[in-house]
Parts: sequence; C-alpha cells; structure tokens
Amino acid sequence: MYIKTILLPGRDERLRAYVEQTAPVPVRVVSSPRTALGASDLAVLVVENVDPPLRAAATRVLTEDVPYVVLVRRDVWSAGSPAVHKLLDEVQQDPRRKLIRFWRDRDELEQTLRDEVFTLDAYELVGQSVADGSFVKVGSTFEQQWELENTGFSVWENRALKELAVENAAAVSDRIEIPRTEPGERIRLTASFTAPEEPASCRSVWQMVLGDGRVALPWAPGMRCQVLAVY
Repeated sequence: MYIKTILLPGRDERLRAYVEQTAPVPVRVVSSPRTALGASDLAVLVVENVDPPLRAAATRVLTEDVPYVVLVRRDVWSAGSPAVHKLLDEVQQDPRRKLIRFWRDRDELEQTLRDEVFTLDAYELVGQSVADGSFVKVGSTFEQQWELENTGFSVWENRALKELAVENAAAVSDRIEIPRTEPGERIRLTASFTAPEEPASCRSVWQMVLGDGRVALPWAPGMRCQVLAVY
C-alpha cells in the first residue's frame, strides 16, 4: 500500500494527529529533518518560531529537491522576528513553485491544511525513452515514452496529455488518454511521431489537460520530445 511521508518538524502532537487523520491518502508523519524523502513526499514547515528542527528542515528543503509548503502564523510575521523574516526571504528566493500561506489560529491552520495542502496536484517526470538531442532517421516513425508519477494528493481521472506546441515533428495523435491514477502510482504514456523527409531539428511539447481541455498544472514544464532528423 502506498504511504506518503510528511515531514512535520517540531513536537506538536495534536497537529501531527490531525495530519494523519485528515490527509486524503495514507501518510506517515515524521519530525526528523534527516528522514529520507522522495518525490511523492512533502515537507510541511509550520512557522511559529525558527527553532533548530524547523531551521534544519528548511535548510534541507532549500538545498535538496524536496517538495514543501510553508504555513506562517500571522502574529509571528507581524512581530518582525529577524529569524522568521530571514527564513521567508530564503523561501521566496527559491525559484521552485511552492505554497506559502498565513494563518491566525489553530482552526485556520487546520483549514489551510485541509483545503489547500491536502488538495495539491503534482507529478514527477520519472523518465523518458528518447533523450533530448537524439538522432532519428528522416522519414522514420519513432516513439517517445514518458513515465510519470502522481506525487500529489489528487486522483487523476478524465485527464489526457495534449500536444500544445510542435516543430517539424508530426504526431500520429495529438492527444493521449491518461488512465485513472492514484497518488503514488506511476504510468507510462507513449506518443508516436513521423520525422520530416529532410534533416531538421524536431520538437513537440505536451501538457496534462483536464476533461474540459484546461491545462491541469499550468506551472509544470510539461513533457517534450526533442530530436534531430538526419540521413
């Protein structure tokens, strides 16, 4: 059974119990910043003060590619604590997309967890069969396979990959249906292409879309096939 690990530094047992009971998927809540974390796991930095465990967890997520969210108590921020402001400055300088929210009291913190953290939708591109810059023969048909992992809390249903940009590569179909995918599951999706009859640089960019055609994760870089057609 898939279990998502959530790093929640500190000794707030009540919050730990809330996360375990409320998360929409089975979770293992840990407090040690040294715990091994994967692409499907999440660090939740609840900022009430910048004590050593929180500082260690923040340093880890900012120096390693660990998914994270930051939930800051409003009065701590407004009090102007230098340590809190320094931490948030570091977070804001991180170019990765992340969730930053402010909360006033325990009820609002729990609501933020329930309504915004536990509805996060994300994926990890685990691998692709054709590396960028690979050579293909002019006029040939070739395939690109992407392996995706559902790293969020949401089940993927009624979704597809859609080709949104193309240059010198003719896809057999510009849409690939995505099977129902639970959090933590991996899927492989294959696109077929025909190379041009003359040497050229070929590029095709795909994004995950919802049933109504809207891009599901507009901040994500998407999947691509980028090859060189040669004799």
